[in-house]
Amino acid sequence: MMMVAADLLETHQVRHGDDNDQNEFDGWLDGYRLTRPDGWWLADRRDPRPFVDPPTLDYKQRATWRWEVNRAYLDAQLSTDQGNPVVWGHWEGRQDDQRETVSVGSALVARETAESLLVALQTAEDPGRFVLPEANERDDIAVGAFRCSGWICDSGRDQKLDEYDSWSEKLHFPDPVPSEAVSAALSLVRDADGRTWRDGADGLLGVESWTQHVGYGREADVENGWRLSANRAFLEHLFRVWPDQCLILSVRVRRYGGGYASDKSDFEEYAWPYQLYYLMGPDGVARPF
Repeated sequence: MMMVAADLLETHQVRHGDDNDQNEFDGWLDGYRLTRPDGWWLADRRDPRPFVDPPTLDYKQRATWRWEVNRAYLDAQLSTDQGNPVVWGHWEGRQDDQRETVSVGSALVARETAESLLVALQTAEDPGRFVLPEANERDDIAVGAFRCSGWICDSGRDQKLDEYDSWSEKLHFPDPVPSEAVSAALSLVRDADGRTWRDGADGLLGVESWTQHVGYGREADVENGWRLSANRAFLEHLFRVWPDQCLILSVRVRRYGGGYASDKSDFEEYAWPYQLYYLMGPDGVARPF
């Protein structure tokens, strides 16, 4: 295919639309290059899965596992093994044929109205109607004294040549990153591999991204995940720059029954996820509703 393309380049002109910065040949060829612009494979960016596999469920637990998410479990999703707060992320997990997805989001909110927003979100009849915004999105809230704006950019895209590499299957890329406004205000410097941002002092924002194959035969699957966490020094710096703001965070956990042992019982088959909202200040402590 590439040899034919080379022959065509010698005999035909390349089309270039007036409204496109890239000509059509370069656009086509780009789909056969590596996904990362630095020339590294996506698999080189893969982190170890930061969770221990859960214990195998016994027969009785399988029937009730979907409904056993409690406050302590939701709280635990907001902390890394090092004790740093998780401010953004999404990951998958499973216990035998029981599956789970966890999502963490955060946004900057005006301190004087933060508690009112927290109560409104936590008590809403439809918990899935509102999602904390990403940076540069039009769904930021700005009504009177109420302010809720995204500070994380997370726009994954399709893989290119790495799509055929089993070591990076379903690996999320690009990673979530702080917005340009936050990076400029805190003078953040990103490392060469794109894993951490430092503010020149002790502030640190770090991202982890992983994927792994699980199960065998017809039960084989790929679990992936990514999360962004900050240390306390970073949060202190963030709120020195924006002293009238705090972070509102959401943790959402949804569990699914297995394919062959699906829990089609008296319970709702497509139930709402468990979801809890928190407020966080410079001390890095997430305080829920």
